[in-house]
Amino acid sequence: MLDHNIKCVGEAPFNLVFEALAREFGNIYARRFSGNQKVGVMFGERYFLMVNSDVALAIVLKSMSS
Repeated sequence: MLDHNIKCVGEAPFNLVFEALAREFGNIYARRFSGNQKVGVMFGERYFLMVNSDVALAIVLKSMSS
């Protein structure tokens, strides 16, 4: 099994980024949590014919400010 990790830091409203990522990649599960910090979790899956397999994706989105 192969895995890749990517960290990306950007400046945009949390809800806007969450909605865009959930719409594109969160076809299994997407939920946001708010407390001291805003956190979003999403899971997605997509079938790729070229590798004849499903590819899974997990995204954890965390706001840098309160």
